[in-house]
Amino acid sequence: MEKKRPEISTLRLTEDAWAEIRNALTLHNRNIPFGDLRGRLSQLKPVIEAIIMLPREPLGALSKHSSHDSLEMILCELIARLPPPAPGRFIDIDLDELPTEDGVGEGMGERVTYEEGLRRLREYSVDVDLETIAGPLAGAAEIERKLGIPLPMLAQWNEQKQVVALKGKEERSLYPLAQFVDGKPIDGIKEVLEFIPHPRTAWMWLIRPKPSIGGIPLDLLRQGKLYDVLAAAERDFG
Repeated sequence: MEKKRPEISTLRLTEDAWAEIRNALTLHNRNIPFGDLRGRLSQLKPVIEAIIMLPREPLGALSKHSSHDSLEMILCELIARLPPPAPGRFIDIDLDELPTEDGVGEGMGERVTYEEGLRRLREYSVDVDLETIAGPLAGAAEIERKLGIPLPMLAQWNEQKQVVALKGKEERSLYPLAQFVDGKPIDGIKEVLEFIPHPRTAWMWLIRPKPSIGGIPLDLLRQGKLYDVLAAAERDFG
């Protein structure tokens, strides 16, 4: 009698489900450098996909081991016995035999003094109010009055790079109001500033639409999608 083949689980790890898992793991493992965490998560996904597709019988056996701290050892031993991956297929190309083409550019333009360069730039530049490009801003005293954030707390956040502080006229620090929710900076701004240390560059990146992650980074941080935002910041600035 032919042995019945085990029934494979129909459970699947969808992209939306995986996005929620990796964002949650990122939010709750802030002590791990993002680069290390991203590497571990990329290895975790195929493991989860393999486990949830196991037939019921081996999945039941797996759950018994997981309750006795032995599953980790079993997996380590299993991985150690795995054969090396098959070598990839590569094409050998002799770069010395490739045709080349010599090209000549237009060369450098006219050399001018620093002062003349500034004068020419001013002819093309247009003064734009900082609030026009960055959104509503406020100084520390106004932040305390409007949002109830004490000045010492704001100064501490600024020193610890947990908030974006832009330099206005006369080098006065101005804080974009959109970065605060319920009297606190949006979670994740500190990590973004680690990838993008320049405050103005970081803020402009945060408030501009980014189709590759499906929205505006600052809005995605509000939604708890920390992994998505940090992965994009790492790709752009890491």
